[in-house]
Amino acid sequence: MQLSSAGGRLIIASDGVWDALSAEAAIECSRGMPPDAAAGQIVKEAVQPKGLRDDTTCMVVDIMPAEKINPLVPDVVEELVEEGSARLSERFVS
Repeated sequence: MQLSSAGGRLIIASDGVWDALSAEAAIECSRGMPPDAAAGQIVKEAVQPKGLRDDTTCMVVDIMPAEKINPLVPDVVEELVEEGSARLSERFVS
């Protein structure tokens, strides 16, 4: 599978979701939301029509192309570790 340059979204859900919603409906009702909110909205949409709660589980994962991922810069990680260590040593000295 090849992603577009913008990335993609993977929706993993139980049959309770897919029995109530089409893939298109799941995509539409969650468009523009962060993954955690999108998963909640998909479950809400699946439960709403019939009030069913049978096995309605959903997980949404946004997949970004490698060039769009911003890895932590090693200096920033080192700085965070040093800052955390300094705070920890202050607790023991006090």
